[in-house]
Amino acid sequence: MLAARDRESARIGVEPRLRGRVGVGAAARAIARDLNGTEEEPGPARENRTLPPEPTSILRYRVRSENGTVAFSDSSRGQPQAFYEVAKLTRDLAKRVCGLAR
Repeated sequence: MLAARDRESARIGVEPRLRGRVGVGAAARAIARDLNGTEEEPGPARENRTLPPEPTSILRYRVRSENGTVAFSDSSRGQPQAFYEVAKLTRDLAKRVCGLAR
């Protein structure tokens, strides 16, 4: 589990030592705006969009916002740009906070 908060912090799993300031606020807010959309143009979160994984799926994502939840995998078809941004932010945080190679 990865939790990115608006207060510029992130937490991976339940390890307290992995909590810390990582400067994700601006990127997370931009992604939230894209996922939530507007009243005139609802984003995928307002629609509670779920995209099924393909058989070759390795990673699965679930993002909860104040307006709804989206779920998808790295191989889901028809992903909007915001889903790719979620995957990129997740990868960046996993590398910086956890020290994972990929």
